[in-house]
Amino acid sequence: MKCTLKLMIGVNTNIMLMELVVGFGMNEFIKLYLKALSTLRYIGAAYLVYLAYKFLRTLFKKTDDDDRNFETAIKPYRIIDGVMLESTNPKV
Repeated sequence: MKCTLKLMIGVNTNIMLMELVVGFGMNEFIKLYLKALSTLRYIGAAYLVYLAYKFLRTLFKKTDDDDRNFETAIKPYRIIDGVMLESTNPKV
């Protein structure tokens, strides 16, 4: 429950920040500086590659016992994980 709460706080914090940025004219900024949009695309793509790397690394991690205990293998989510998750979500 605590891990989920931290993730949801991060997601909601990012939604609030994105709404403030859009409300204060991010659209006009992107129209003026089109390179900023392509930079944001590259940052998002790099983050997706980073997530894929982390995922694949945990799949091939060696363990001492064959039956893996997922409670200890998976790290709990942090608030920053929720912020990063929501900021790279293209549906928002």
